[in-house]
Amino acid sequence: MFKWKKMLISLLSVSVIAAAPATTALATQPGNAYTYKVTLSAGNKGSISGQEKIEVQDLNAGDDVSFDLSQIQVTDEKYYVKGIRLSGRDNAEALAAPAFNVDGDADYVVAYGIKGNQVAYTVQYQDEDGNTLAESQTFYGNVGDKPVVAYRYIENFVPQALALTKTLSENEADNVFTFTYAP
Repeated sequence: MFKWKKMLISLLSVSVIAAAPATTALATQPGNAYTYKVTLSAGNKGSISGQEKIEVQDLNAGDDVSFDLSQIQVTDEKYYVKGIRLSGRDNAEALAAPAFNVDGDADYVVAYGIKGNQVAYTVQYQDEDGNTLAESQTFYGNVGDKPVVAYRYIENFVPQALALTKTLSENEADNVFTFTYAP
């Protein structure tokens, strides 16, 4: 009797293991591919183009996502947009790049900072010859902040990096982030 039970359990185990590759193959067939969703929530100090959150859906692994932080409107004048972070993280080192490659579902939230010794920083977009490809953008942060700045999509050009970062200094001339693009 014990032998029969052991044999039945072995037979069931083999049939489950044999069926697993067929299920995986179905998920990877065209039309059945799993897609990802990335969400950015504005939090309680602002909105994103008048909305609580934005969602980017139907993404495949390796797709690029870039959030334009200039679309965030701060509703409390004591605060400024410091960047974004993965939802659930709450420290200065957890700031994430607003442009990244998708590798799964993800939830981000806008990170706000309290205004202090504010300084401007400029983001420039140019080609390899130094020609301007898009209008520069100016943002503000506190001296000592390390903003993570995302590239801007420019048709027919590829940026050298998805994001840039550096520590802001009191001298605004030092606070320039320049994205260089290749055709």
